[in-house]
Amino acid sequence: MRVWSLFVVFFFSMPQAYSQIFKVQTTACGAVPSNLCEGLRQEIQKHINEHAPGVEIDKYADGMARSNKISAKGGGSDYANRFEAIMLSASVNAGAEVDISNTKNLEKTASGVSLAPSAVIGVNLGLLPVGKIAGLKTRDLDLFLSFMSYNKDKLLDEDEISLGGEFNHYGAQIRYQWVNEKDILPWYMLQWTGLQVHTGYQYTRNKLNVNYKLDPSSIDPIDYNGATATVDNGSATALIEHSSHTIPLEISTGIRFLYLFSLYGGLGTDFTLSSASEARVSALGSVSTGGLAAGANYSIAGDQEADGKAEFINTRAFAGFQVNIPMVRVFVQGHKYFSNDTYAVNAGVKLMY
Repeated sequence: MRVWSLFVVFFFSMPQAYSQIFKVQTTACGAVPSNLCEGLRQEIQKHINEHAPGVEIDKYADGMARSNKISAKGGGSDYANRFEAIMLSASVNAGAEVDISNTKNLEKTASGVSLAPSAVIGVNLGLLPVGKIAGLKTRDLDLFLSFMSYNKDKLLDEDEISLGGEFNHYGAQIRYQWVNEKDILPWYMLQWTGLQVHTGYQYTRNKLNVNYKLDPSSIDPIDYNGATATVDNGSATALIEHSSHTIPLEISTGIRFLYLFSLYGGLGTDFTLSSASEARVSALGSVSTGGLAAGANYSIAGDQEADGKAEFINTRAFAGFQVNIPMVRVFVQGHKYFSNDTYAVNAGVKLMY
């Protein structure tokens, strides 16, 4: 549920100095004095936005693009295992641009979140009837294909907020065992896993729809110098779509110890072929007037939009931990871009032969 809360923060955050989502406009004052009519309009706008979430989508545009770019990294290859024939993997991969030093307020500090769950099949090219490809031994080359397509109308449906979305990821990567592993102690009591080089192509796309419904009963009737108003309803709809096409280039190494455990890490540079994020928010509402404001009419609406993209090059570090069971691996790993507070986490299970 924490992940969906971070998604909702794209549109509906709650900072103290928020951007007002609902804008109140005067459509008619009738016989109401203009200063009273305008004063009541300001009070209506103030009160309805005090009870509605704030929206600052401008700050999310680039953050969402960077989060999308990093989200699938590490989810389409392997950093810690050699296999003779085939590997199957399923993992949950998420990226976020957030101040992790303030863990109690992640929803408020996040400026981007993206999901890229993936299923992976890896094949050792030593199965081919050739010994070398481009001068490289095929047994030192592994090909990984990753994919996922998921669509759900209601990922979150709580109180006044509902969220649905689509998640797509496709990738193809190749890994080269540049330097072979070396046993320091026998039977995997201590082994250096050597050096691996990884590259390929990844596509990741998220499309989210968020709906917010204001609870009019939470807003007391407004009284401004004898002019009264009651908020009848209010709602907001938000759409975000972000996608990226990237080429990762990575080098990894690690150690396996006590047979059961592996620690590994490395460096990576992600090249952006294309990146785009779009966010749109629309709001509507209605209000009834009375007292000295009888005859005045107001409309409630709001529209905001923002576009962003990730940089051409982002460099990152990554590290992971793995539990080794015969033919099964359980792992968790993290990534961070050096240039900003953008992170990714991968967690999953692998089967191999």
